[in-house]
This record gives sequence, structure tokens and C-alpha cells, in this order.
Amino acid sequence: MAFYLFVFLSLCFLLFIAENYKRFRSVAYFFFFAVLTLLSGLRGDVGQDTFSYMIIYNDLNSFGALEYYLKNKEPFTIILMFGHNYFVDNYTNLLFIVSVLQVSLLAYGTRNLSHRALFLMFYFLVFYFHDNLAALRVGVATSFVMAALSDIELSPRRSYLFFTLGLLSHVSVVILFPIFLLKRGITVFKFIKIIFLSFLLVFFIFAGFKDLILFKVYEYGLLSLSGFRVPKISLIISLVLLYSVFCVPKIRVSLVVSTVILSLILFLSGTFDIVYRMLYVSLLGVMFLCFERKAWSVGGVKPYFPAIIATLLWFSFLNIQYLYNESEKWKEISQRSVDFAYTPYNLFYQSKYRYD
Repeated sequence: MAFYLFVFLSLCFLLFIAENYKRFRSVAYFFFFAVLTLLSGLRGDVGQDTFSYMIIYNDLNSFGALEYYLKNKEPFTIILMFGHNYFVDNYTNLLFIVSVLQVSLLAYGTRNLSHRALFLMFYFLVFYFHDNLAALRVGVATSFVMAALSDIELSPRRSYLFFTLGLLSHVSVVILFPIFLLKRGITVFKFIKIIFLSFLLVFFIFAGFKDLILFKVYEYGLLSLSGFRVPKISLIISLVLLYSVFCVPKIRVSLVVSTVILSLILFLSGTFDIVYRMLYVSLLGVMFLCFERKAWSVGGVKPYFPAIIATLLWFSFLNIQYLYNESEKWKEISQRSVDFAYTPYNLFYQSKYRYD
């Protein structure tokens, strides 16, 4: 934990320089993104999914294996891993390339945010460990979606390409599709069309990836229920978020819809295990929209801003608590799981399982 605390404080220092000293802004952001790239790209046995993807990568040594995994996983990262295995065959090199891709998209997607430094600080606290150090496909997907959201007004065609690549990386980002469309402006007719297109998209995704979706549902036990219950903290957060956006008279429809989606997922998070992945994806979408424009004016701070900051602080606390307790938790399961905990951090040449 001491290592991650040092990294966090160093990153905060760089963000402080970038935010307050325009002369050094480009250099500070360069070093900030370089640290994120190296931290994930040069990791060793860090993050539970790092081991899982290493197995998949080593298996992808034939077209038969490629066909098998394409039936069970989203195609973008599988094709990337297959091509890299065929021409390079070095898992560490793959992780570094994916890290460069993710962080480059993060830098590109956040370039025009009004509160970029604050967004990046919370990204590290809430999302970085899961998306960059473990869940390769989800991390790539959300990076593409951030780039898509940033380009929707500047280059619609490029934004559609980015969003499509996000869907092809991990299907969970489909939860942000209505928000993606709403950012282009809305009328009553357009809103109806958006709802229709969203349901149509979900139908075609299920039709095209039915085996993949069912595989995920059974693999992760996503149909299991915990009984109908709503955690008190989730209910409180949901109600506060909803109140904070609906009490603003002239607020963007995209921010309202994204907050409603997040609140609904929070409300269901204690009952349906299937929504756990979408929770963080939808939270990232709300955070992006919240920090996209100035949150205060002459009249003061907009009510939804402190509500979303409080929500992010809560999730930051949960993430830090998880990191602190993870090693002890996994020791009870297996020795191998301990090797792929987030702590202690280790580099690629210290890996016990890699033979690059």
C-alpha cells in the first residue's frame, strides 16, 4: 500500500502543476500519463485477471483456438492477442501495448474536460486498478467509450467508430449507448428514436452474441440472486444523485439520463449480481459528463457536482479498503491468487509464471 500511496501523491503533484502552472501543463500531463502507462505496462503478477489473460494469450496459438475464443469473448482484444501472439509471442510486450492504447485513449478522451485534473485523480482512485491492472477487455472498452464521448460533437463519424470498437472490446459499455446518442442534442422525436434504437441495438447484440452473453452469465454466475434487498448506502446515494440533478432547472438531458441509469443500477446492485460490471461503467459515464463542463458559475456550485464528488469519494474508499484487505482475503483461497493480488506491486521480470 505504501508504494501505491507514493504513486498517488506523485500523480496528485503532477496534476496540481498541470492545473495551476500553464507553462508546465503539457510536461506535467506527459509525466502523469507516462506513469500510468509504465505502472500497468510493466507489471508482473499483479491483478487477478492478468493471470487469466496470460492463459488465454498462450492458448491463442492456432486458428482453432481463435475460433473457440471468438465464440466466448468479445472479438477486438481476442484478435489483437492472437495477432500479437502470432507475430511477437511475448505477453509482457502485449501488456505494454495495451497499456499504451488505454492511456493514450484516456489522454485523448479527457483533453477537453473542464475539470480534467479532478477527473484523472478520481479515475486513478476508482477505476485504474480494475480497468488497467486487471480487466483488460473492460479497460480497453471504457477507454474507447471515453474517446467516443469526447468526439461526438467534434467528429461524429470518429466517435461512432470509437464506440463500436468499445462494444467489440466488452459488451457492458452498451449501457452508455443512450447517453452517447443524447450528447448530440435532442428533441421529443429524437428521444423516442433513441429509445427505439437502444432496444434495437440490445436485440441485435443479443442475437449476434447470444452464445457469448449466455457464456458470461453462467461463467460468472450472474443469474444468482441475493434476495431482494437494497443496501442503505446505495439507496441514499441513488436518492441524493437523483435529487441533485432534478433540482437544476436547465440541465443536460444526457447527464440526467446517465444519473438515472446509475441510480437504477445502484438500486439493483444488492439484488442482481449481473449489474456489478455495469455499475462502474455507468459511474464512469456520469463522472465524464459531470466534469465535462464547468460545475460552478456566478450563482455558485451546481447541486449535482458535490453529490457526484461524494459518490466518487465513497467508491474511492471502497477501492482503497479492498486493496488494503485483498492479500489477506486471497490467502484464504489459494497461494496462486496471492501472487496476482494488487499488493505488493511487482515488475514483469519478477513474475513467477511468465516465460517471455
